[in-house]
Amino acid sequence: MSPGLRRIERLTLGVAAAAGLTTCLSVGAAKADPITLGPGNEDVAFVIHAGNLTLSMPAETGPATFGSDTGKFTLGAATYVLGNFNGTVFTSVTGPSESFNYTGNDGDTLTGNITWTSVSGNNPNVITLAGTLSIASVSGDLNFTSDFPAGFSTSAQWSIVGIGSLTLSQFGALPSALVDDPTYSGAITPAVVPTPGPIVGAGIPGLLAGLGSLVAFACRRKRSSPRAA
Repeated sequence: MSPGLRRIERLTLGVAAAAGLTTCLSVGAAKADPITLGPGNEDVAFVIHAGNLTLSMPAETGPATFGSDTGKFTLGAATYVLGNFNGTVFTSVTGPSESFNYTGNDGDTLTGNITWTSVSGNNPNVITLAGTLSIASVSGDLNFTSDFPAGFSTSAQWSIVGIGSLTLSQFGALPSALVDDPTYSGAITPAVVPTPGPIVGAGIPGLLAGLGSLVAFACRRKRSSPRAA
C-alpha cells in the first residue's frame, strides 16, 4: 500500500470514529419529563364580591410524579383578582406568587414560586391556570436536576373542575356568587430541553462524502508527482 493510501486509511478510521461518537451522543440524550401533579386535597373558591371576581386557593398537597418516580407536592395559599377577559382567558391575575414544593420518594426535591398569568374562562367543564415557576432550589439525581436547574424559570399549569352550568366568564358576570371547585391535575414543564438529534452531515453520509474527497485528492497528487528517471 502506498504512503498516500495509508494516510487516507488512518484519516478514514478517525472520521468513522468521530461519526460514531456523534451518533452515540445523540441517541443517548435523555428524554425530559414533566412533574405531573394532582389531584389536590382542597377545593378552590371563586367568589364575586363588590364587582370583583376572585380566586381563593388554600394551601394544599397531593401526589406528584416525575417519570416513574412518585412523590408529593405542596402549594401555598393565595388569593387573586381576575380581570381583562379577552373571550378565551382572563389575562389579568392580580395577587402574590404562590409557593411550590416537590419531594420525590427517591430524594429529588424542588422549591420555587409560581406566578399565575392567565386563567381560562370559556369552558364550563375545566378551568386552567397557566403561569411561570421560578426555581429557587433543586437537589436529587442528574435526570431531575438537569431538567429543573436552580435559577431557571419554566411553565406551570393547574387545572380545576369547571362550574358545569356556567363558564367562568358567565359566572363572573353575576352580581354575587360563590362556588367551590376541586382541583384535579397539573404539570411543571422541564426547564431544559434535551440536545437535539444528529448534527447535519454527521454519520454515514458525511463519512462517504469525506472519503470520496480524500481519494480524489490522493489521485491528483499521484498523477502530478514527478517520476524518477
